[in-house]
Amino acid sequence: MFNLKNRKIYFFIALLLVINLFKNIYIENKIEQELIKYKLKKIAKISCRGVINIECHLNNLLFEENSTQTLYSVYVADAKLLNMNLFKSQEPFDSQVKLIVNRVQILDNRGIFETVKKPIDINVSFFTDKFHKVNFSLLNDDLAIKLMINLDKKSNLDNLKVLSASLKVERENSVIKKIIYELYKLKLLETKESDDEEFSATKGINLPLGKDSAEVIPQNIFFGEVYESVSILLLSELETLDVVMNNNEDNSISNFLEDIIKNDGETTLEISNNERILL
Repeated sequence: MFNLKNRKIYFFIALLLVINLFKNIYIENKIEQELIKYKLKKIAKISCRGVINIECHLNNLLFEENSTQTLYSVYVADAKLLNMNLFKSQEPFDSQVKLIVNRVQILDNRGIFETVKKPIDINVSFFTDKFHKVNFSLLNDDLAIKLMINLDKKSNLDNLKVLSASLKVERENSVIKKIIYELYKLKLLETKESDDEEFSATKGINLPLGKDSAEVIPQNIFFGEVYESVSILLLSELETLDVVMNNNEDNSISNFLEDIIKNDGETTLEISNNERILL
């Protein structure tokens, strides 16, 4: 009698373990299928564990995308998805999901990226109290970005209703200028390949920058008067975005962007709206 009772208990425990194992295998497969939608090409391992609160570890991910004649690759050394609750909504804002991504690198097949390809760590968390909150941070040797957002309770991934936002950017070693320079080089080479034979006569994107040449402007020259022209053009483009136009009271966003583009140091932007921030 005692042995039969113990066997039933052991069988029940074993059954739960098997169910949990297959449940986690299902979650692992579901995550991989979702990542494939975002151009995942390779992944070394996905491992999920937990009964109700699930955590998943992902290793050596590679995403690839062809755009305007350039192959972009995003390599992720390690990622952790934490605190997924099976009994809560699939919307991240309804739970306390946390995503930690280590050593992200963005590469291009032209070999232009030097600053952009330096490893980056990313940390994103969603949690609920009085508001839905999202914390985002990005960090590498020369750049730190921290974003905190308060969302209306009715927010979801398809309809974000932002009540307030705080954005802080810390940078040094002219990292923003270097990134813009690399993007300039990439755009110039793509334009030279895709444009017609008149490119050499019009000097493509160099002429509006004050350089009568079709060749890549050296970095030391680019960071002078040319960069001043680039910053004016870039700021003008950014100011036409809806999110900027709708929330640029007292030119707060314009001033923030101008400081980011032109200077090193720390810059903070605070936006709040009793109803919602217009996106």
